[in-house]
Amino acid sequence: MVCLLVSVSLLTISIVILLVVRKKMNMLDLILDSLISGLNIERKIRDLSKQYSLRPKKRYIVFEVFPSGISFEKIKTSIYEVAEKVLGYKGISEARMKLIYYDEEKARGILRIRREHKYMALAVLGLIRNIDGSEVLVIPITTTGSLKRAKELAKIQ
Repeated sequence: MVCLLVSVSLLTISIVILLVVRKKMNMLDLILDSLISGLNIERKIRDLSKQYSLRPKKRYIVFEVFPSGISFEKIKTSIYEVAEKVLGYKGISEARMKLIYYDEEKARGILRIRREHKYMALAVLGLIRNIDGSEVLVIPITTTGSLKRAKELAKIQ
């Protein structure tokens, strides 16, 4: 009986630490209620661990360039040059910025970025004014969470 009580209290303490670190106090109430009512605590823990992923979320920014006819490499270098000025090397590495796709005929592209750095990437796109001596305008069309939806919005087949 004492061993069972100790194991339940240790399990409860570990759950409390886990949830406080993740700042999910409402889930703590759920687990404590399930402990009191006698529900399956192992199943609750499994369900909670599926909800929180440590993998950073990405956003895809669909943009358009005016005038068209600029090559993929020129767009890519200009984006990284402006990002280096604005964010620095550390900011670029944290943002994990990558030009996924650019169509020279349609002048539309997709830029992948971490979710936390979305507004910095939008600022970088807005600051691109000159590519190889010609004036350009980069207009972000929309931001989405999936590459499939970004391709649909960019009208890429």
